[in-house]
Amino acid sequence: MYSLLTMRAATLRAAVVAGLVGLASGAHLVALDREVEVGYGGEAHHVGATEEATEAVLYELQLLAIVVAVCMMIAKGTQGATKRKILEAPTSDAVSVPDPAVLSPKRLNALILDCRTVQEILQVVEEHGEDLNPVNVATCVYRVARTVKSMRIKGCRTSVRDTVRSPGWVRLLTLVDSRLPALQPQSLSNILWAFATLSWAPRDGLLERLCAAATQQVAAFNPQDLANTAWALSSLKHRDEKLMRGLGRRSLEVLEHFRPQAISNLVYAFAVFEILDEDLLQAVSQRILLVVDRFTPEDLANSAWALASLGQTSSPALPCLLAAAHGCVRSLSTHNISSIAWAAATAGQAPAGLMGELAELSLGKLAHFSHRGLSSTMWGLAEAGVRHDGLLRAVEQVVRSKVQFFHAGEIATMTNALARFNTDAAVLAVVYDHCATKIAGCAPKHLRLIVEAMAATPGAPNAALLDAVAGKAASEDMGGEAEAVESGVAALRARGH
Repeated sequence: MYSLLTMRAATLRAAVVAGLVGLASGAHLVALDREVEVGYGGEAHHVGATEEATEAVLYELQLLAIVVAVCMMIAKGTQGATKRKILEAPTSDAVSVPDPAVLSPKRLNALILDCRTVQEILQVVEEHGEDLNPVNVATCVYRVARTVKSMRIKGCRTSVRDTVRSPGWVRLLTLVDSRLPALQPQSLSNILWAFATLSWAPRDGLLERLCAAATQQVAAFNPQDLANTAWALSSLKHRDEKLMRGLGRRSLEVLEHFRPQAISNLVYAFAVFEILDEDLLQAVSQRILLVVDRFTPEDLANSAWALASLGQTSSPALPCLLAAAHGCVRSLSTHNISSIAWAAATAGQAPAGLMGELAELSLGKLAHFSHRGLSSTMWGLAEAGVRHDGLLRAVEQVVRSKVQFFHAGEIATMTNALARFNTDAAVLAVVYDHCATKIAGCAPKHLRLIVEAMAATPGAPNAALLDAVAGKAASEDMGGEAEAVESGVAALRARGH
């Protein structure tokens, strides 16, 4: 009994030592039931030991048990604290905590999208410029344009000139240039769209570099990218035939996914630059026939004007577009009216009654016409042989009072229309005199229109205007208009004598 108790006491002593070591190091305690090797010495202990010795050993066991329990409690608490310290303490392999002032690209984009004014957007550029990635930069440019457009729609005054001269905008363009190699198709098209929406383009070659990047990536453009880029180029009047041809090739591959507005924007851009792509136009015409019922008045007008401008008068899509426009004639804006009137007259395919309704509608909206739109509308009506006396009298008054504000092409077109309507001689004298001052800005087709107008006007031709036309024609490459202008001038000179 005494020997057994002595062995257990020795085991407890070892446990106490292990507990104390564990307390000092914060390591786990050695389990009490673990077998511990204890050296008993050379002396043998017999079962018949004295009672006093036995009680002493029992007393020692009790004390040791208490000490062990206390050690376990303290060691467990120390171990938890040690673990927390290890987790919290920095190590040589730990990753440094990011600077809270540096936002992730995703957070930056959210910050940009949350801006409500142009000034707020440009402030983000100035504060976080170097941290903006290519997507962030493109988003800033896009959001500036969207914000300006929204303010215009709401009737708020906004100055694009002040915006593009601000330090934030200048910094933003620098970032666009530096991120250019990494810009993806959507970012490229959005930046070009933004410039066009602002009616502004950089003059330091950035626009050309953006177009070059777009040309390289055009095979990855989606339908919206294609349409936005084409529209942007046409709006900015920036002719890049290589890019336009690339847009055409890619559009043929994905045309079935084009929405109506995208179709309209695409074909309109090709017409603005007078780029004839027969394969594309044929495919576009077929696509129009399938989705024309989803076209808005704007889509109808722009598409009809584009097909007529590109000489697609035999396209089955053109009469389809004109018929659809006739069906929603009361919803046409002044811009739509002028495009439809011009296209219908050029193609000679106006549905019965359409031109008369356009004339009546124009009279009610006369104050909202641009000079170009009014000139095109009147030319279309004259070409179609549709005379509306009320409209004609109202237009004559506009011309008398505002002739000095008509540009070269506008006054040439208006002159042709008024002459064919055999308008008041005094009004014709005014427009002829103004034409003579604008000859320098006339294109060959405008010279032809002026010659036709003079030929339709009874009596001797305006000598100063005739000389101006002849001089301009002699100094210009007249292309396909040369013969008509030269023969017309000769006939007028003969009539004058």
